Amino acid sequence: LRGDRRVLVAVAYRTSYKKVNDAGGVPPKYRDYADRVAHRLQEYTPRGGT
Repeated sequence: LRGDRRVLVAVAYRTSYKKVNDAGGVPPKYRDYADRVAHRLQEYTPRGGT
C-alpha cells in the first residue's frame, strides 16, 4: 500500500480496511480526510523521537 501507514490506519478506521486495500491506498473519497490527518500528525508528532 502506498502512503504513510499511520494515515492509512486512520482512513481504515474511518471506512474499512477492505476499502483501503482495494484502493491500494487512500480511496479518492477520503483524500481530504487523509490530508487533514497527515497535517495533524505533522503538527503534533514530537520532534527528535525514535
